[in-house]
Amino acid sequence: MPAPAISRRRLLAGSLGLALLTACGRPAAGDAAGAPAGDGFPRTVRHEAGETTVPAAPERVVALSDYLDLDLVLALGVQPVLYGFTDAWGSGNMPWQTEAGVAGLARMDIPTSQADPERVVSARPELMVGMPPAAEQYDVLSRIAPTVCLGWETTWHDGLTTVAAALGREDRVEGLAQRYRDSVATAAARLDGLGGLPVVAGSAYHDQIYVQGDASPMVGLLRDLGLTVHTTGPDAVTGYSAEEVDVLAPAGVLLCPATDAAGTAAAEASELWRRLPAVAAGRYSVLSPVFARALTENLSPLSIDWALRSLVPLLERTAAGDGVPLGRAGS
Repeated sequence: MPAPAISRRRLLAGSLGLALLTACGRPAAGDAAGAPAGDGFPRTVRHEAGETTVPAAPERVVALSDYLDLDLVLALGVQPVLYGFTDAWGSGNMPWQTEAGVAGLARMDIPTSQADPERVVSARPELMVGMPPAAEQYDVLSRIAPTVCLGWETTWHDGLTTVAAALGREDRVEGLAQRYRDSVATAAARLDGLGGLPVVAGSAYHDQIYVQGDASPMVGLLRDLGLTVHTTGPDAVTGYSAEEVDVLAPAGVLLCPATDAAGTAAAEASELWRRLPAVAAGRYSVLSPVFARALTENLSPLSIDWALRSLVPLLERTAAGDGVPLGRAGS
């Protein structure tokens, strides 16, 4: 998962005064012209940063980043008036978000993953949805509009339920969940347990080795696909020194999110890496930054079909000993 950016709380506090002065000139969220009455509003939604009261069904929604928060808002049929663009790992816009129309929406560039309060205020939001950086800014953002925060380890289903409650779109949850289940079931039947080979999702990032753990969305998906997945701990990801590369040795199939190309190349050049059983047998493949995001931070009913279109053939190819290391990633 992306490490939270260094806090800009002091800078944000300085800009908050102007932001709130601007906000004072607009109607309260529940007074927006045309906002539907009733439908269970006002309502209180529990989330990663606490509890938030949403006074009326929101029409103007801001997704504070382009991770799970944006995916879920789009999946629920809402076009946000503004979203935060992280360009994480140089991955650009996600293809499934582009298919959902995000290219035509207003965005704020947030390379630090933290929102600009003045830009947020200018969007006149009635609801904001965000990832952990939003929790760091919660005291600022929640003074602008009701704010709901998700966590890096929030499952897509729990996140979907939370965001749907805030939007008043609970009626869409089961249909989206069924879409996910149907896509996974079709892929699982094709993979047929992939011959019982244990799968490990591990990567090299700078001078560390990272292994996706039990709380990782990627591990959850692989297990939903009927595969045997070996992990080293309960967390979403666990870090090890480069010398501890043998933590990847149990892999029959090794999938490597190559979010640091230089670090991945250095690992592939090392003798310790080349001696890993999966690597030596050709059952090792890298995942591009976009692919890695599809399976981790952005795994959702919106991304699942795109993810499986790439993942299923890659797993079949890799299990057959025709893996795709970094040097062959374009083949």
